[in-house]
Amino acid sequence: MKKEEIRNCLNTLYDAQSLRIATSNRLLQIFSKKFEEDDEKPEISLEKDILSEFEKINTYKDEQSKSVKKSISDLKTNFISSEEEYNQVKAYVFLLESEKTYTKLLQKAVENHPVYINFLADIKGCGPVMAANIIAYLDPYKARHASAFHKYAGLDVVVSKDKNGEPITDEDGNFKTHGRSRSDTEEYEYTNKNGELAIKKGLTYNPILKSKLIGVLATCIIKAKDPVYSKIYYDYKFRIQNMPKHKDKSKSHQNNMAMRYMIKQLLTNLWVYWRKAENLAVTESYAVAKLNMNPHGFNY
Repeated sequence: MKKEEIRNCLNTLYDAQSLRIATSNRLLQIFSKKFEEDDEKPEISLEKDILSEFEKINTYKDEQSKSVKKSISDLKTNFISSEEEYNQVKAYVFLLESEKTYTKLLQKAVENHPVYINFLADIKGCGPVMAANIIAYLDPYKARHASAFHKYAGLDVVVSKDKNGEPITDEDGNFKTHGRSRSDTEEYEYTNKNGELAIKKGLTYNPILKSKLIGVLATCIIKAKDPVYSKIYYDYKFRIQNMPKHKDKSKSHQNNMAMRYMIKQLLTNLWVYWRKAENLAVTESYAVAKLNMNPHGFNY
C-alpha cells in the first residue's frame, strides 16, 4: 500500500476512533444521570457495566426468543432500562467493531511496507498503528537533511521571545531557546485557491505527529526497554541531570528533554535508512560530521 493510501486508512481509523470516544462519553453521561440522586453514586464502567449488561440482554433474548423490551423487563437490568437505551449501546458496539476492523486493515497495510519491515518493526514499543503515523506523514524526498524530519515533527528548538517579539538572551548574551509548541507560529508561503503564491502565519510542524511521537511512542519505547533507544533516553537523562544548566530543572522537564532527544535520534536513523532505500543522497548530521558524535549504530 502506498503512503497516501496508508494516510487515508489512518485518518479513517482516527475518525472512527473520535466518534467512538464521543459516543462512549455520551453514554456514560446518560447512564450516570440515573444515579444522581443516590447517596452512594456508583462509578460506572462502560466495559464492565454497560457492555456486559448489553451482552446479557442479547444472550437472554436469543435463548428465550424474547424481544429486547421483554428481555430488559425479565432481567430487571440495572443500567439499560429501555429499548432506546439498548439501541444506543448497540450503535456504540457497532462503532467499536468498526474501529477494530479499520485497525486490522491498517496493520495489514503497514506490515507489508518496507519501512516497517526493515526498520520500524525492530523497535520495541513501535507497533503497526504508530508506524503508520510515521510512514504516512514523513517524506524522505522532501527532507534533504535529518533535521527536516525533526522540524516537521515539532522537535526542533526555537529562540524564546518576549511579549514584544524580541529575542530573549541570558547573562552571557546567548539566545534562550525552548522546544517548539503551538504558540510558535511562522510566516510561510502557500498556494491559494486561485493558484497564486500567498503568505500566511501558522504552525510549521505537524502537531498530531508530535503528540504521537512524544506522547505515545516515547513512553512505549521506554516501557518496552528497547535496547537501542531506551539506552539513548537513560544516557541523555543522566547527562542533563549532571549538567549545571539543566540540573535544577524539574524531573518532568528533564524527562521530556530526554524523550525528545531519543525520538530525534530515532528520526535521524530513520532518515538515513529511508533515504538510502530510495537511492537518495545522505549527508552526515552536524553532530556526526563536526562534533564526531556516535550516530547511534547507524552508518552514513
